Amino acid sequence: MRIAHLVTPSPLNPLGGKGVGEAGTAAPLAAIAAAVEDALRPFDARITATPIRPEDVLRVLRSAEKRSDVA
Repeated sequence: MRIAHLVTPSPLNPLGGKGVGEAGTAAPLAAIAAAVEDALRPFDARITATPIRPEDVLRVLRSAEKRSDVA
């Protein structure tokens, strides 16, 4: 067996960069979002985007609070 590295830069951008396994980074973000949403389940909060910043959690909680005030 022989291992070789073949470099083929992309002609579509100045750095020649290409996608390098983004699929491997998508699952952890989804798992974290699901965990945060699970922790906020008593507030009926929904996480719909990442990254999740503290201010995002506060906004989601306030939104859930407004929905419960209307109902």
